[in-house]
Amino acid sequence: IVDEDELSQLRQPQDTGTAVKIEFMCPASAIESAYELRGESNDLEASGCRRISDCKADDLRFVKSAQFMLWFHGGALVLGDAQDDLGINFTKSLFEKYITAQTNNDDGSSVPPLILLSVEYRLAPENPFPAAAIDGLSVSSFLIEKYASPALHISGISAGGNISAVIGLETCRRYPGTVKTLVCLIPMLDPRANSTSYYMNSKSSHACPVGLLYWGWAAYLQIENDGGDIDFRSDAASSYKKAMESSLWSKYTRGPVLTEEGNCSLWRLVYPQSDLPSTLRSNDSPKIIVATATADPLRDDGLDFVENARKASEGGPNEVLHFSSRGSHALSFIFDVKARETLISAWSQAMMNK
Repeated sequence: IVDEDELSQLRQPQDTGTAVKIEFMCPASAIESAYELRGESNDLEASGCRRISDCKADDLRFVKSAQFMLWFHGGALVLGDAQDDLGINFTKSLFEKYITAQTNNDDGSSVPPLILLSVEYRLAPENPFPAAAIDGLSVSSFLIEKYASPALHISGISAGGNISAVIGLETCRRYPGTVKTLVCLIPMLDPRANSTSYYMNSKSSHACPVGLLYWGWAAYLQIENDGGDIDFRSDAASSYKKAMESSLWSKYTRGPVLTEEGNCSLWRLVYPQSDLPSTLRSNDSPKIIVATATADPLRDDGLDFVENARKASEGGPNEVLHFSSRGSHALSFIFDVKARETLISAWSQAMMNK
């Protein structure tokens, strides 16, 4: 995807292994074969579930009609894992609504089983860019090539919203028609980190501290001051801006740096709305849903993505949907129940219609 000369200027990840860990949950009916764990399984079997042992993805066999939902957790690109409670709990409502539709579909038709795959992508600073993007693309490519163009639903929250946008859009480029929905919840998208919402909500957003966002971007993109680490204890905003201006990425922040093919390949893997695929206007384009929170430093990141995605998909069959909840970052989904339910209803409907 990118020029190797550009990547050679970045420090390589410490963990260069080829294995990517994923956690999955799905109805038992979606699994054709797998290595099962025996023993404490009565309660699981009574609820229609099966306990599967750790194994290679190659050892799992899912039914042909299954749809896959990739989930990327949050944590400012430096924290979290595939068992992140916030992500799993948030998607549980969607999962239950989707399963309910299998037995209560209005037209009597069946809804394909949904398999949720939570990806444990590598984290900075030990594994900086492009490690997380590589892990996400590895999973999406594996599923598409193993299951002969399955229906993919790609989603993520906060930093995972960045990874989901990157993976979703790059998958659209490489495998047109396979991504059915792309959902970015309160996404962390703009590494310049200088929007109005960063300043307006810098003191009130304890659920998403601005200092953590600056540190996360700096660790992920290997941004340092000339004299060493950035000082996040005093004036984090000006310190980060100064470090960004002297980094490899400064040429991108001043405007698009195009390749011979006319795209901005490296920057779009960090700031995905800088170069959106032309396929967003086609019949194969995914339904895009973006959720933002009013008191979130990342609010403008999401709004910027919505604006650019709507321009890129103008004239196409799919509308870009935007939902806003009241509150600070992920807490807004907990306390603004009405907004949460509206989002989940639209999300599940988009998945079932695809």
